[in-house]
Amino acid sequence: MKTAGITVRGRFKPLDQNRSLDTKNRLTLSNKLVTIFHKKHVNAFSLYLGQDGDILLRPISYVPSKELWSKKSVLAVKKGVSDIKSGKLSKTSDLDSFFEQL
Repeated sequence: MKTAGITVRGRFKPLDQNRSLDTKNRLTLSNKLVTIFHKKHVNAFSLYLGQDGDILLRPISYVPSKELWSKKSVLAVKKGVSDIKSGKLSKTSDLDSFFEQL
């Protein structure tokens, strides 16, 4: 099975330049990375191997199916953000009435 490669653009900073494999040939992540990934709810990684032997770990966060958004919901949120950025705002003096109209 042939898989397509990815193109990576961006700057990377060194975090830990001398990480060794353990006796079972495993590479562990630094505590700093573990903390960052935990805060971002990272569940897994995709691994990529570059032509020069560089390895890229791309974090993945799984979303439970009950929390997935429909395309309609995503478009509505994007429109709302766009409206806010362009100054399309309005105030209400009666929140109860406002929520009843939704």
